[in-house]
Amino acid sequence: MITELVIERTVALSGVGALTVPVTEYVDNTLALDDSPFQITNIDGLGFVKADLASTGRTDTSGEIQTGGSVGKRNIVIDFRLNPNWATQSIADLRRTLYKYFRPTDTVELTFNSDEAPTQVHIFGVVESMEPEMFTQEPSIQVSILCYDPSFKTLTPIVHAGTTETYQALTLENPGTDPTGFEILFEPIASDDVVGTIKLDDPVDSHNPVLWFTGIDTGVDQPVRISTVYGNRFAQIQHADYPLDGTIIGSILPLLAPGSRWPQIPPGSSFLGITTTTVGMVYSLSYYPAYGAL
Repeated sequence: MITELVIERTVALSGVGALTVPVTEYVDNTLALDDSPFQITNIDGLGFVKADLASTGRTDTSGEIQTGGSVGKRNIVIDFRLNPNWATQSIADLRRTLYKYFRPTDTVELTFNSDEAPTQVHIFGVVESMEPEMFTQEPSIQVSILCYDPSFKTLTPIVHAGTTETYQALTLENPGTDPTGFEILFEPIASDDVVGTIKLDDPVDSHNPVLWFTGIDTGVDQPVRISTVYGNRFAQIQHADYPLDGTIIGSILPLLAPGSRWPQIPPGSSFLGITTTTVGMVYSLSYYPAYGAL
Protein backbone atom coordinates (compact mmCIF):
# COMPACT_ATOMS: atom_id res chain seq x y z
CA MET A 1 0.00 0.00 0.00
CA ILE A 2 1.00 3.65 -0.37
CA THR A 3 2.82 4.72 2.78
CA GLU A 4 3.71 8.35 2.16
CA LEU A 5 3.46 11.20 -0.30
CA VAL A 6 6.32 13.60 -1.03
CA ILE A 7 5.25 17.01 -2.36
CA GLU A 8 7.61 19.39 -4.15
CA ARG A 9 7.13 22.62 -6.05
CA THR A 10 8.62 22.63 -9.54
CA VAL A 11 9.42 26.34 -9.17
CA ALA A 12 11.54 26.97 -6.08
CA LEU A 13 10.19 29.17 -3.32
CA SER A 14 12.55 30.44 -0.64
CA GLY A 15 12.35 28.30 2.49
CA VAL A 16 9.99 25.75 0.91
CA GLY A 17 11.53 22.30 0.49
CA ALA A 18 10.07 18.86 -0.04
CA LEU A 19 7.15 18.00 2.26
CA THR A 20 6.73 14.33 3.25
CA VAL A 21 3.27 13.38 4.50
CA PRO A 22 2.27 9.91 5.78
CA VAL A 23 -0.76 8.27 4.20
CA THR A 24 -3.03 7.17 7.04
CA GLU A 25 -4.26 3.60 6.98
CA TYR A 26 -7.37 2.06 8.46
CA VAL A 27 -7.09 -0.51 11.24
CA ASP A 28 -10.36 -2.26 12.18
CA ASN A 29 -12.28 0.42 10.21
CA THR A 30 -10.64 3.19 12.27
CA LEU A 31 -8.04 5.69 11.05
CA ALA A 32 -4.68 4.86 12.65
CA LEU A 33 -3.55 8.45 13.24
CA ASP A 34 -0.02 9.38 14.34
CA ASP A 35 1.63 12.57 15.57
CA SER A 36 2.43 14.00 12.12
CA PRO A 37 1.21 17.59 11.65
CA PHE A 38 -0.17 16.73 8.19
CA GLN A 39 -2.08 13.48 7.70
CA ILE A 40 -3.60 12.22 4.46
CA THR A 41 -6.94 10.56 5.09
CA ASN A 42 -7.94 9.91 1.47
CA ILE A 43 -6.64 10.19 -2.11
CA ASP A 44 -8.93 9.92 -5.14
CA GLY A 45 -7.79 9.63 -8.74
CA LEU A 46 -5.09 6.94 -8.46
CA GLY A 47 -6.86 4.35 -10.62
CA PHE A 48 -7.06 4.20 -14.41
CA VAL A 49 -8.40 7.39 -15.97
CA LYS A 50 -11.78 6.91 -17.64
CA ALA A 51 -11.47 6.68 -21.42
CA ASP A 52 -13.27 9.08 -23.72
CA LEU A 53 -14.70 6.86 -26.48
CA ALA A 54 -16.12 8.23 -29.72
CA SER A 55 -18.66 6.37 -31.81
CA THR A 56 -21.14 6.86 -34.61
CA GLY A 57 -24.52 5.28 -35.16
CA ARG A 58 -25.00 2.43 -37.60
CA THR A 59 -27.36 2.96 -40.52
CA ASP A 60 -27.96 -0.69 -41.38
CA THR A 61 -28.83 -2.05 -37.94
CA SER A 62 -29.03 -1.21 -34.26
CA GLY A 63 -25.99 -0.10 -32.27
CA GLU A 64 -22.95 2.06 -32.92
CA ILE A 65 -19.43 1.75 -34.32
CA GLN A 66 -16.43 2.96 -32.29
CA THR A 67 -14.51 5.60 -34.22
CA GLY A 68 -11.80 6.44 -31.72
CA GLY A 69 -10.86 6.86 -28.12
CA SER A 70 -8.39 8.53 -25.81
CA VAL A 71 -7.48 8.86 -22.15
CA GLY A 72 -7.57 12.40 -20.83
CA LYS A 73 -5.99 14.12 -17.86
CA ARG A 74 -5.88 12.70 -14.34
CA ASN A 75 -7.59 14.47 -11.44
CA ILE A 76 -5.96 13.68 -8.08
CA VAL A 77 -7.89 14.86 -5.02
CA ILE A 78 -6.10 14.73 -1.64
CA ASP A 79 -7.75 15.13 1.78
CA PHE A 80 -5.41 16.47 4.50
CA ARG A 81 -6.15 16.34 8.22
CA LEU A 82 -4.36 19.04 10.22
CA ASN A 83 -2.81 17.89 13.50
CA PRO A 84 -0.74 20.70 15.08
CA ASN A 85 1.58 20.39 18.04
CA TRP A 86 -0.36 22.89 20.11
CA ALA A 87 2.71 23.94 22.07
CA THR A 88 4.35 25.41 18.96
CA GLN A 89 1.77 25.36 16.14
CA SER A 90 -1.79 26.32 15.32
CA ILE A 91 -4.26 25.17 12.68
CA ALA A 92 -3.62 28.45 10.85
CA ASP A 93 0.15 27.78 10.85
CA LEU A 94 -0.35 24.41 9.15
CA ARG A 95 -2.86 25.80 6.71
CA ARG A 96 -0.46 28.56 5.66
CA THR A 97 2.29 25.96 5.18
CA LEU A 98 0.13 24.01 2.73
CA TYR A 99 -0.77 27.26 0.95
CA LYS A 100 2.89 27.51 -0.11
CA TYR A 101 2.68 24.17 -1.93
CA PHE A 102 -0.80 24.28 -3.38
CA ARG A 103 -1.43 27.72 -4.81
CA PRO A 104 -3.88 27.39 -7.73
CA THR A 105 -2.10 27.23 -11.15
CA ASP A 106 1.23 26.22 -9.52
CA THR A 107 2.85 23.01 -10.76
CA VAL A 108 3.80 20.36 -8.23
CA GLU A 109 5.58 17.02 -8.29
CA LEU A 110 3.92 14.23 -6.30
CA THR A 111 6.05 11.21 -5.37
CA PHE A 112 4.25 8.16 -4.04
CA ASN A 113 6.24 5.74 -1.86
CA SER A 114 4.81 2.27 -1.32
CA ASP A 115 5.69 -0.99 0.37
CA GLU A 116 4.60 -2.83 -2.79
CA ALA A 117 5.77 -2.62 -6.41
CA PRO A 118 6.10 -0.08 -7.85
CA THR A 119 7.79 1.18 -4.69
CA GLN A 120 8.34 4.76 -5.90
CA VAL A 121 6.67 6.67 -8.73
CA HIS A 122 5.99 10.32 -9.43
CA ILE A 123 3.67 12.49 -11.45
CA PHE A 124 3.44 16.22 -12.25
CA GLY A 125 0.26 18.24 -12.01
CA VAL A 126 -1.22 21.73 -11.82
CA VAL A 127 -3.14 22.77 -8.71
CA GLU A 128 -6.78 23.33 -9.61
CA SER A 129 -8.15 24.21 -6.19
CA MET A 130 -7.40 24.18 -2.47
CA GLU A 131 -10.45 24.20 -0.21
CA PRO A 132 -9.93 24.53 3.58
CA GLU A 133 -12.66 23.40 5.97
CA MET A 134 -12.11 25.95 8.74
CA PHE A 135 -15.25 25.84 10.85
CA THR A 136 -15.41 22.16 11.79
CA GLN A 137 -14.33 20.12 14.77
CA GLU A 138 -11.66 18.40 12.62
CA PRO A 139 -10.12 21.12 10.41
CA SER A 140 -9.05 19.75 7.02
CA ILE A 141 -7.99 20.80 3.54
CA GLN A 142 -8.91 19.26 0.19
CA VAL A 143 -6.58 19.79 -2.77
CA SER A 144 -7.43 19.07 -6.42
CA ILE A 145 -4.58 18.58 -8.90
CA LEU A 146 -4.88 18.08 -12.67
CA CYS A 147 -2.19 15.90 -14.27
CA TYR A 148 -2.20 16.41 -18.03
CA ASP A 149 0.13 13.44 -18.51
CA PRO A 150 -1.90 10.80 -16.61
CA SER A 151 0.88 8.21 -16.21
CA PHE A 152 2.86 7.63 -13.03
CA LYS A 153 6.54 7.08 -13.85
CA THR A 154 9.40 5.51 -11.94
CA LEU A 155 12.20 7.78 -10.74
CA THR A 156 14.96 5.40 -11.83
CA PRO A 157 15.33 4.44 -15.51
CA ILE A 158 16.00 1.01 -16.96
CA VAL A 159 19.25 1.22 -18.96
CA HIS A 160 20.70 -0.98 -21.72
CA ALA A 161 24.21 -0.30 -23.00
CA GLY A 162 26.57 -1.89 -25.52
CA THR A 163 28.29 -1.36 -28.87
CA THR A 164 26.58 -1.27 -32.24
CA GLU A 165 26.64 -4.04 -34.80
CA THR A 166 25.17 -3.97 -38.28
CA TYR A 167 21.94 -5.26 -36.73
CA GLN A 168 21.09 -6.26 -33.18
CA ALA A 169 17.94 -6.92 -31.19
CA LEU A 170 17.60 -5.81 -27.57
CA THR A 171 15.28 -7.66 -25.21
CA LEU A 172 13.33 -5.05 -23.25
CA GLU A 173 11.21 -5.47 -20.13
CA ASN A 174 8.61 -2.86 -19.24
CA PRO A 175 7.07 -3.70 -15.83
CA GLY A 176 4.59 -0.82 -16.14
CA THR A 177 1.02 -0.90 -17.41
CA ASP A 178 1.45 1.79 -20.11
CA PRO A 179 3.65 2.06 -23.22
CA THR A 180 6.63 4.36 -22.66
CA GLY A 181 9.09 6.23 -24.84
CA PHE A 182 12.87 5.99 -24.61
CA GLU A 183 16.11 7.85 -25.24
CA ILE A 184 19.03 6.33 -27.08
CA LEU A 185 22.51 7.86 -27.35
CA PHE A 186 25.05 6.84 -29.99
CA GLU A 187 28.62 7.85 -29.16
CA PRO A 188 31.08 7.83 -32.05
CA ILE A 189 34.22 5.76 -32.11
CA ALA A 190 37.22 7.71 -30.76
CA SER A 191 38.29 10.48 -33.12
CA ASP A 192 35.61 9.47 -35.61
CA ASP A 193 32.13 10.56 -36.57
CA VAL A 194 28.68 9.02 -36.89
CA VAL A 195 27.77 8.45 -40.51
CA GLY A 196 25.16 6.70 -42.59
CA THR A 197 21.90 5.18 -41.37
CA ILE A 198 20.18 4.56 -38.04
CA LYS A 199 17.00 2.45 -38.00
CA LEU A 200 14.90 1.60 -34.95
CA ASP A 201 12.30 -1.17 -35.19
CA ASP A 202 8.84 -1.17 -33.69
CA PRO A 203 8.96 -3.11 -30.38
CA VAL A 204 5.32 -4.09 -30.95
CA ASP A 205 6.11 -5.47 -34.43
CA SER A 206 9.71 -6.69 -34.50
CA HIS A 207 11.74 -6.33 -37.73
CA ASN A 208 9.51 -3.46 -38.88
CA PRO A 209 11.63 -0.27 -39.00
CA VAL A 210 9.51 2.69 -37.92
CA LEU A 211 12.11 5.37 -37.13
CA TRP A 212 14.65 5.67 -39.91
CA PHE A 213 17.35 8.32 -40.45
CA THR A 214 19.55 8.33 -43.56
CA GLY A 215 22.55 10.41 -44.57
CA ILE A 216 23.76 11.22 -41.05
CA ASP A 217 27.21 12.85 -41.01
CA THR A 218 28.38 14.35 -37.72
CA GLY A 219 31.58 16.05 -36.77
CA VAL A 220 34.36 14.23 -34.92
CA ASP A 221 33.33 12.97 -31.46
CA GLN A 222 29.80 14.36 -31.78
CA PRO A 223 27.15 11.97 -30.40
CA VAL A 224 23.64 11.47 -31.73
CA ARG A 225 20.75 11.43 -29.23
CA ILE A 226 17.21 10.37 -30.13
CA SER A 227 14.16 10.61 -27.85
CA THR A 228 10.76 9.03 -28.53
CA VAL A 229 9.30 10.25 -25.20
CA TYR A 230 5.89 11.83 -25.71
CA GLY A 231 6.12 15.60 -25.24
CA ASN A 232 9.93 15.55 -25.55
CA ARG A 233 10.70 13.98 -28.92
CA PHE A 234 13.86 14.98 -30.75
CA ALA A 235 16.79 13.70 -32.81
CA GLN A 236 19.95 15.73 -32.36
CA ILE A 237 23.66 15.94 -32.99
CA GLN A 238 25.22 17.15 -29.74
CA HIS A 239 28.50 18.75 -28.75
CA ALA A 240 31.22 16.31 -27.69
CA ASP A 241 31.09 17.69 -24.11
CA TYR A 242 27.29 17.64 -23.87
CA PRO A 243 25.62 17.99 -21.38
CA LEU A 244 28.46 19.94 -19.70
CA ASP A 245 28.74 22.16 -22.73
CA GLY A 246 24.99 22.15 -23.40
CA THR A 247 25.41 22.85 -27.11
CA ILE A 248 23.10 21.27 -29.67
CA ILE A 249 24.95 21.13 -33.00
CA GLY A 250 21.81 20.51 -35.03
CA SER A 251 18.73 18.41 -35.65
CA ILE A 252 18.66 15.31 -37.84
CA LEU A 253 14.87 15.42 -38.20
CA PRO A 254 15.27 16.58 -41.85
CA LEU A 255 16.93 13.19 -42.45
CA LEU A 256 13.88 11.31 -41.19
CA ALA A 257 12.51 8.88 -43.78
CA PRO A 258 8.90 9.44 -44.94
CA GLY A 259 6.36 7.43 -42.97
CA SER A 260 8.53 7.17 -39.86
CA ARG A 261 6.90 7.26 -36.43
CA TRP A 262 8.12 7.30 -32.86
CA PRO A 263 8.25 3.77 -31.37
CA GLN A 264 7.07 3.08 -27.82
CA ILE A 265 8.02 0.21 -25.52
CA PRO A 266 4.86 -1.77 -24.68
CA PRO A 267 4.18 -3.34 -21.25
CA GLY A 268 5.82 -6.73 -20.77
CA SER A 269 8.60 -8.20 -22.92
CA SER A 270 9.50 -6.89 -26.36
CA PHE A 271 12.39 -6.62 -28.81
CA LEU A 272 13.92 -3.46 -30.23
CA GLY A 273 15.92 -3.93 -33.41
CA ILE A 274 18.73 -1.44 -34.07
CA THR A 275 20.37 -1.12 -37.49
CA THR A 276 23.40 1.15 -37.97
CA THR A 277 25.88 1.70 -40.77
CA THR A 278 28.67 2.56 -38.32
CA VAL A 279 29.74 -0.50 -36.32
CA GLY A 280 31.43 -0.27 -32.92
CA MET A 281 29.69 2.84 -31.57
CA VAL A 282 28.87 2.83 -27.88
CA TYR A 283 25.14 3.19 -27.31
CA SER A 284 23.00 3.70 -24.23
CA LEU A 285 19.21 3.23 -24.20
CA SER A 286 17.12 4.31 -21.20
CA TYR A 287 13.41 4.44 -20.38
CA TYR A 288 11.13 4.98 -17.41
CA PRO A 289 8.33 2.43 -16.87
CA ALA A 290 4.91 4.11 -16.76
CA TYR A 291 1.84 3.09 -14.77
CA GLY A 292 -1.76 3.99 -15.53
CA ALA A 293 -2.88 3.16 -12.00
CA LEU A 294 -1.41 2.50 -8.55
